Amino acid sequence: MSANNTVLKFFGIFFIGAFIFYAIGNYLIESQIHNLENLSAINQQKNQMLIGALLITFLHTLTNIGLVVILFSAFKDVFNIQAYAYLATTLISTILLAIGGICLVLIIPVSEWANTYNQQLLDKLLQKGQFYFYQFGMMLWCIGGLIMCNILIQTRVVPKWLSVWGFIGYVVFMAGCLFEIFGVAIGTYTSIVGGLFEITLSLVAIFKGFRSP
Repeated sequence: MSANNTVLKFFGIFFIGAFIFYAIGNYLIESQIHNLENLSAINQQKNQMLIGALLITFLHTLTNIGLVVILFSAFKDVFNIQAYAYLATTLISTILLAIGGICLVLIIPVSEWANTYNQQLLDKLLQKGQFYFYQFGMMLWCIGGLIMCNILIQTRVVPKWLSVWGFIGYVVFMAGCLFEIFGVAIGTYTSIVGGLFEITLSLVAIFKGFRSP
């Protein structure tokens, strides 16, 4: 593991990058969708929405795949089944999040159809689609995160308290996603613990590196 610490620095960089790209991209798109009463006015903000779509569907996807492949490569020889389970769940999660981003950007062509009933209906469907793709995508990401934390606990390549923190954070966030699906809007709050863990783990990988198992 110590020999792979140079590569694992990129794991940390990609982790932080994925976090930032999705947060900014989602904000750029949804701030226009929810703040504009007249959907045809979205045409005036196409550039901002397209930048947001680029961040979510391209840059976030690339950095997510990068960090997942790096961690998978580091543990696949010892934790074969767990490593492949982590790879599968996180890659499917990344695909679902990317599809959710595409749902949002499709509102741009829909907004060109004037203020018709069909336009409003399609807009609602696309927003609902993004909502469910996001929630189920993040639930899969949390499952992958639990597998990752279990490997970290077993190998002790990072302090145990950090691995336990991540385990708790992913359980809480997954519960928050379930509550969101059933209409209780607490997902943002439940993501804080897991989000801070991911940032902390990324900083450890970048500046300190992982210990030998």
